[in-house]
Amino acid sequence: MKQPSTIFRIFRLNLQHQPIHSGILFLFYSAGCLFLQACNHALLRIISFICMHAAIGIGGVVGSIALSIWGGPKRRIHGVLIGLVLVMLGVLSIGFGRDSYIWALAAFFTMFFIPIVQGSSNAIWQAKVAPDVQGRVFATRGIIATVSRPVALLVIGPLADRFFEPAMMPGGSLVPILSGLVGTGLGAGMALIFIISGGLGMLVGLGGYFFRIVRNVEDILPDHRQQVTSPAETQI
Repeated sequence: MKQPSTIFRIFRLNLQHQPIHSGILFLFYSAGCLFLQACNHALLRIISFICMHAAIGIGGVVGSIALSIWGGPKRRIHGVLIGLVLVMLGVLSIGFGRDSYIWALAAFFTMFFIPIVQGSSNAIWQAKVAPDVQGRVFATRGIIATVSRPVALLVIGPLADRFFEPAMMPGGSLVPILSGLVGTGLGAGMALIFIISGGLGMLVGLGGYFFRIVRNVEDILPDHRQQVTSPAETQI
């Protein structure tokens, strides 16, 4: 017959001779176990949070270094469109992921390609826009990008809290249709938002190839250097 563990033999012995002391000891032992479990759970959550943010930062740094060494694709528009598709593929993967390791890998993948997209886009704008107006043009681009972020947060926050999260809770309106993709419960609605955003972003990147003015922008728009003629050429 299997002997009881040492700790429970001590409890049984104390219970026979000192029931009050035994009860206090058992109470502290149980409280200690619960405290350790809570600390372990909190520590795992903290580690997951740190890993996610570390993956985001490392991905961006590694992507920037890779772009500096490589220089980007010869046709910059491919860096923008294909890079956008790959970035949104990473966003899509975050939505499908179910644990912190998948999220960290997807975050690294996403951030790795963002410098390539931005670098390729900036290279096109710098080549096509005359230097004397680049300050105003790039400032306008920055304003549009900056304004779009709070607008996106104002839209997506209420949409997540009031529609997607309740709809993906047990018994929600979208559970019968989409529970197979992201499951149900807390966070399933946000996962669905990542999937929708990633899918739509991939369509935008691929859709750029269907528009000639986007696909061939580097050929259609002349470089600003080609637009400037020297005085000798003017006299000729």
